[in-house]
Amino acid sequence: MKLRYFALLIIAVFMVFQPDIAAALSKGVVNSPASPVVTYFENELYADEIEIKNSDPIEAYINEDGVNVRNLPSHNSYIVTQLYLGDVVSVTAKVFEEWYEIVHNNEKAYIEISALEDEELDELPILSFEYVLQRYEDMLLDDVEVTEDHNDEHLMDIESLLPIDPVQVEDYSELYAVVSTNSGLNLRAAPDINSEILTTLPEGEPLDIFEVNTGWIGVSFFGIRGYVSSDLISIQSGIKPSSKAESKGIAIIDYAKKFLGVPYVWGGTNLQMGVDCSGFVYSVMRNFGININRNSRAQALNGIEVDRSVLRIGDLVFFDTTSPSNNGSISHVGIYMGGDRFIHSSSSSRTWGVTISSLSEAYYNMRYVTARRIL
Repeated sequence: MKLRYFALLIIAVFMVFQPDIAAALSKGVVNSPASPVVTYFENELYADEIEIKNSDPIEAYINEDGVNVRNLPSHNSYIVTQLYLGDVVSVTAKVFEEWYEIVHNNEKAYIEISALEDEELDELPILSFEYVLQRYEDMLLDDVEVTEDHNDEHLMDIESLLPIDPVQVEDYSELYAVVSTNSGLNLRAAPDINSEILTTLPEGEPLDIFEVNTGWIGVSFFGIRGYVSSDLISIQSGIKPSSKAESKGIAIIDYAKKFLGVPYVWGGTNLQMGVDCSGFVYSVMRNFGININRNSRAQALNGIEVDRSVLRIGDLVFFDTTSPSNNGSISHVGIYMGGDRFIHSSSSSRTWGVTISSLSEAYYNMRYVTARRIL
């Protein structure tokens, strides 16, 4: 009994002489000199804003190019802008050790923790994901007049912002993956870092999911099935957006069609004066910053091989027009347009110059050899 009274006396003295710490303990916030401010949410969602405001922002330098700045700490949230190597940011907090909260245009925004390297940042407050979402939701309520009838119209679906764990999902048909790395993502033949690279996927490319392994996601990219690192994609639900690569293919075809009727010139690469088949393809692709080999036989080594059944707009299609029985040698090339058609520069007297033909035509159907994907 005496021991109990002694313990109570010690606690009372502590609370008299350490009112700030006592208050912090009562609110679930501890701020000790040896550790950063950590906010807990056992009994309530809100953090102690006083503790956060008393923590001064820290300026730090971005350590890589193309860092996505998002409006919430989630790969499923909106990208506000991008930051680049050497840019200075004002950092106000961490969010569950995976994101930094920064100030961008006087608004709170978020970047991945790997974008900054500064020991001083360890002193920042640590916020929970739930707290940040609730604060964002409150901001939306402040900005609009919300009634009970249309409340949901103005509130973001919090569950849609939470990271999706595909391992917990049995049906992948409602999910798709999005490439989240700005340096491109290797699509591999097997779920192994040493396996063959099939192609490189651009940032933001949406992908169908067919399999989930530990650390790897099986995805389909216009008929090419392979595996990508699960750390470099975000999993989203709903209707898959259109492909960036497909959009680029459409732009390439629209540009190529501007030169319909330009004459065939052997060895030519001038889209105004005259081009041969490979010169046409070479010059059109160069306009979009895509560097490929100059002649058709060498162009058949660019990109990756794709089956005729999964051709996509912008793929290169190759033919053997020199041997009567199609022995597989490459002597002609065009750009696939979709709808079983391709655009090319023909040396035929019937269709001399840049023209559009069908893969199903007897001549080209018999002489078709292969296709390569370079987008």
